[in-house]
Amino acid sequence: MNNHIETALKGHVTDEVLKKIYISPFSILNYGTEAAFLFRESYIGSFSQDMRVCMYISLVGFVSSLFTWQKHPPTVAERSALLEKAVQEYKDEVRMAESRTGRSTEC
Repeated sequence: MNNHIETALKGHVTDEVLKKIYISPFSILNYGTEAAFLFRESYIGSFSQDMRVCMYISLVGFVSSLFTWQKHPPTVAERSALLEKAVQEYKDEVRMAESRTGRSTEC
């Protein structure tokens, strides 16, 4: 936002006035109507651009959430059973590896 304001007001106000505007935007009213109008236009433009960026980010988030949609998601019980099966398979693989190498590690 500061870049927009600086670009719009450069040449119309001094650098010292720009620093004061960054601290308190209301101080622009002390420097004439032309500077106030330029400040207003740059503020509106930068706010509009920020909102456009937010809208695009929201749109990307919404579209990506559509790709995670499942028509028939697994139930908690089904997921628990799959997890238990995966844990058991891992333990079996570790036991098989231990029996081949002769080492003993507990899971």
